[in-house]
Amino acid sequence: MRSVVLSGLVVASVVSACGSSGGGGNGGAGGSLTGLGGTGTAGSVGVAGAGGSTGGTTGTGGSGPGSLPGAFDLTMPLHGSSAQPLTPTLSWNDSYGADSYTVEIATSASFGAADVVNMSVSAAVPQLAVPASTLTAGVIYHWRVTAVNAAGSTAATGGPRRFSSPYLVAGAHGIAVTPDGTRLVVASGVNNGPIKIITLASHAVTASINTGVASQPIGVAVSPDGTQALVTLLTNGAGGIDGIAAVDLASNSVISTVSDPCVGTTLGDIAYFPTGARAAIPDLSPGCAAMGLTTFSASPAPSSFAFVNLSDTNDPMGVAISPDGSFALVTMLLDARLYRVTFPSTVEHLSLSSTSAGVAITPDGSKAVVAAATAEVVNLADGTITHVSLLDDAPGGDFHNVAITPDGTKAVVVGGATVQVISLTDNTIAASYPASTGSNIALSRDGLVAFVTDGGNGWVRVIQIP
Repeated sequence: MRSVVLSGLVVASVVSACGSSGGGGNGGAGGSLTGLGGTGTAGSVGVAGAGGSTGGTTGTGGSGPGSLPGAFDLTMPLHGSSAQPLTPTLSWNDSYGADSYTVEIATSASFGAADVVNMSVSAAVPQLAVPASTLTAGVIYHWRVTAVNAAGSTAATGGPRRFSSPYLVAGAHGIAVTPDGTRLVVASGVNNGPIKIITLASHAVTASINTGVASQPIGVAVSPDGTQALVTLLTNGAGGIDGIAAVDLASNSVISTVSDPCVGTTLGDIAYFPTGARAAIPDLSPGCAAMGLTTFSASPAPSSFAFVNLSDTNDPMGVAISPDGSFALVTMLLDARLYRVTFPSTVEHLSLSSTSAGVAITPDGSKAVVAAATAEVVNLADGTITHVSLLDDAPGGDFHNVAITPDGTKAVVVGGATVQVISLTDNTIAASYPASTGSNIALSRDGLVAFVTDGGNGWVRVIQIP
């Protein structure tokens, strides 16, 4: 046996067997003999060599001269995982006959120049602990493993896979992407929690904006021109308000905070009209006697509040404004209805299969998708509803919010344990990824990446949309 150097590691190579060293004996015609990595000479009796057997039989060790490493699978992390630490351990099953493994991690599925890791790993340990300071939070990484021996290489089946490490935002709740796609605005829904600005080019939190009142930021909307954000507030007690904060995104500062006309309300979702001049929130009426939808002037500070009564006391929850601004859709947390408010004050409703939370409207205004026990795809022209059965979301089973890609072809639904992608061309599930305690979602400008808040873990997950 001799040793060779392969990718910086010393590994053993096997000499082809022959005569007594390979397993077959000298002598007459007979069957062949397979030794470890080689074939013995013909023989009828012979003496077994290493890994071989007597002439005319096949040994158990080895696959013959020039055999490639055997097939093997990647194991962890799961494909699409968005909860990896910055020093994850990648693992895979053994490949029979491998002398070493080449592990690549890259920022592109094309690898090569996009590699951030390209390492050779001993065949004795089928895993790699990624070194510190190698990865960056918020970046989607692709990884693959190749088994290597003197005969060549075999790529792992099921690869490449991808994973990411989340941004850290305590109590992350509402989230929005600026129209130019460069920043995330995240409500840190903890006591007196700030509003975080994440710059996507640097993958860093570049601003932390205090509201100046003892309130938790909950919902977030960014104006169509990207100059301002509106954030709903939930009081923490003394000095807090139930209301709205207006944020200047040029200076990263709060312009004003305004109490809601119903001081006892609990505000959540919020949306701008297409012009940016007005916004809307599911709300209680002034005097807190009815439930419905409140619209108001959005800039420079919230004012001129107007209320539309839904005549339903089951907690309005989510809101979406149509692309032309002519109507809004409002979900109900405690009953199976979707309300359509045609402005200024016409109210209609559709019956859903269950209570619901988030709602989104396609860019062309033809459909809406409601996050419920199923995904409800609503034809807004005639009110017909297609129920899309979502994959098992155990232990969550509670789909909270939804966003639609800019091209209108996919909806991304956030559940208690998964994030699922729906193809709106045929109303089927295109992909599902593990993601616990998700609450809200925003999509990148190109619609290829989902940013999902996970308040339970204090994360903003980053997930690639296929």
